[in-house]
Amino acid sequence: MSKNFQKRIYTSIILLLLLILMIADNHIMAFFLMLTGIFSILEFFKITSRIFKKNKIRQLSFNIIFIIYIFCFCTYFLTLSSFLHLKMLIFIILLTCVGSDIGGFVFGKILKGPKLTKISPNKTIAGALGSFVLTCTVM
Repeated sequence: MSKNFQKRIYTSIILLLLLILMIADNHIMAFFLMLTGIFSILEFFKITSRIFKKNKIRQLSFNIIFIIYIFCFCTYFLTLSSFLHLKMLIFIILLTCVGSDIGGFVFGKILKGPKLTKISPNKTIAGALGSFVLTCTVM
């Protein structure tokens, strides 16, 4: 088993375990939402500093808009997470993403085939079809 495949499996398992913990308790969900929000903001700061090297005012305005967006998203997400059916929907969406990622990787590595696009050179048509098939199977 390749290192990349092992990393994808471990990440998927950790995400699913975290999601199960978050479904069980809203305090854990709030904690992980705050952590995710902070890491998202820090990553966005890095991106905007590269894009807007010379224009600091534009960089600052984009950063402020992003901070407001993340705050609103986390607030709405936490507010709506008190409903069980929405928690189940979030779980299904995450499970579908995991299935898509693993299906695309496994089918792409096993079947190989022609490349899908020049933008991402490792993506193959077999990987895209495998991603679709495993996502449908998981659903």
